[in-house]
Amino acid sequence: MIDMKVKDYRITSDNSQIVVNKLRRDEEGNVRKTKEEEDSLAFVGYYGTLEHALNGIVRDYTLSDEVTIKTIQEYRKACDDIVTAFKNEIKLGVGIDD
Repeated sequence: MIDMKVKDYRITSDNSQIVVNKLRRDEEGNVRKTKEEEDSLAFVGYYGTLEHALNGIVRDYTLSDEVTIKTIQEYRKACDDIVTAFKNEIKLGVGIDD
C-alpha cells in the first residue's frame, strides 16, 4: 500500500490503482478542515503507476494557481520543482534526466 506526501499532494493506493489528492488551502494558505477536523482534500486523479501519477501531479501543479507561469523557462522550473520533490520522496530514478 502506498501512503505518501509530496508537497500538498497525498498519494495513496488500493489493490488496483494509485489515487492522488491535494490539500485544500484557504486564501491565507492555511489547510482547510472538514467537519470531522481532518484535512480537506481535492481529488486529482486515479493512476495505474507512480510514473503516471507523477505526470498527473505535474499537470495539476503547473495548471493550478499555486505557481504563475509566464515563460517556457518558468514552466520548466515549475516542472523541475515538483518532479524533484517527488523523486526525493520516493527516492527512485523517475524521468529522462536520471
